[in-house]
Amino acid sequence: VYAWGLNSSGQLGTGNTTNYYTPVRVANYNRSGYLNNIVDISAGAAHGLFLKADGTVYSIGYNGYGQLGINNRSNQYYPVQVKDDTAAKFLSNITDIGGGAHHSVALSADGYVYTWGRNHVGQLGVGSTTDRNYPIKVRTTANSGAIDNATAIGGRQYSNMAILTNGTTVGWGYNPDGMLGDGSASKRTYPF
Repeated sequence: VYAWGLNSSGQLGTGNTTNYYTPVRVANYNRSGYLNNIVDISAGAAHGLFLKADGTVYSIGYNGYGQLGINNRSNQYYPVQVKDDTAAKFLSNITDIGGGAHHSVALSADGYVYTWGRNHVGQLGVGSTTDRNYPIKVRTTANSGAIDNATAIGGRQYSNMAILTNGTTVGWGYNPDGMLGDGSASKRTYPF
């Protein structure tokens, strides 16, 4: 993995906050060598996410809202492994990742959607606007349990979308211009 540009929060994974104008390799999480076996990457405003081939997720950079998913709010200059929804173990079995401005989203192979970080407009999809320092499962459209039938996800600045196994699309979060496609300009704190 290579990164370049602004590095004010350590988001380039070089162990410092020096800006780089040409690509540099992202350091490994154990600070020995470089990050490898990565199958997907995603960036937020000042944080990055890395999906490894083994289904684990690593994050780096700004963590003021808990968007790194490590159960604290300390910026990280080297990749760190994202916790699971208990904060006791690590997220695993992940097939896709996405970064919003200050939140993160992940899809597991068994159809669960996880979110964490900033939640001021409901972008975590859990029926509230409380920030989370580690992943939480996104609720269903009826807010009656966790989504367990997603096949694809997309994260954007303050909202997210998911495609479900029946082919429908659901969205949640910021919606001032109707970008969630629900016929309104109302924020959604859980999928509709």
